[in-house]
Amino acid sequence: RLKRFLLSEPEWQLLEALLPILKSLHKMMVQISSSQYPMLHAVIPEMDKLNGKLKGVFNDSTSPPIICKAVQRGLIVLDKYYSLTDDSIMWKTAMCALFFTPRRHWFMKAKWEDAWTDQAVREAHKVWTQYYKPLVKCPPPP
Repeated sequence: RLKRFLLSEPEWQLLEALLPILKSLHKMMVQISSSQYPMLHAVIPEMDKLNGKLKGVFNDSTSPPIICKAVQRGLIVLDKYYSLTDDSIMWKTAMCALFFTPRRHWFMKAKWEDAWTDQAVREAHKVWTQYYKPLVKCPPPP
């Protein structure tokens, strides 16, 4: 009676194709969840890594069509949430943390398009100017 629940060879192949994707999702979840308070400046690079991994699977001609379709839907959802960061003051503040620290090299390593980087720099600079730039110049010490 349990034979009807046995997986066929094609079903096993699909599961094997899913395994790297699930491992990437798990790794991202563990990385983000390891902090008591996940910070955007840590989440955004993880989202970029996941995006790259999913695009790689989607563009792999050996990926089964059903996996490609599922990955395509995942990319759509990831892009939806990623695009919401553009309007977030917290995202812009997190960009300040990335741009004005030694972590700035991350954008080059992540292969961000120049337009994205330029926009992020402008937004981070606006936030810094509006909220963090010293309002009064202090006189030099005597």
